[in-house]
Amino acid sequence: MGGLVITQTAEYCPEKIQLLFYVCAFLPTNEQNLLQILENDKKDIPPAVVISEDKTLLKLEKHLIKDTFYGECSENDSLEAEEKLCLQPLSPFITPARVTEHNFGSVPRVYIETLKDNAISTKCQREMHTKTPCRQVLTMDTDHSPFFSQPEVLFSHLKNLGS
Repeated sequence: MGGLVITQTAEYCPEKIQLLFYVCAFLPTNEQNLLQILENDKKDIPPAVVISEDKTLLKLEKHLIKDTFYGECSENDSLEAEEKLCLQPLSPFITPARVTEHNFGSVPRVYIETLKDNAISTKCQREMHTKTPCRQVLTMDTDHSPFFSQPEVLFSHLKNLGS
């Protein structure tokens, strides 16, 4: 969900941001929400995600979390990350991004796509960074959590791009 947050932040204060890094993240277009992006990928919400009956909260199916988000991570990293997960309000997933070319569009972007991502497919990632072009696109042969599964490689990419 971090991609939505940085997208909207760049809209609100583009002058304070030098470069946005999207790491296998949602990159919404104007008036698009996160659930629409997943629907455009021609698949339902990832199987690990369950919407509450009253349609106000999202929770994750415990037995599907590792495969969906932490497939290549160590057991220790995966368990530590899972312990920090909690119920999420549905609102951020269904509220559309509101961005303009003048603000958000003026901030340079880099996208790091992941080839073994079971949360956001590589196809979906590529559609997003094609619709909203980025200065550079890098590819990592990893899962949805390269900050755990390949931290040295991710750090190297970020360090090289940020300088």
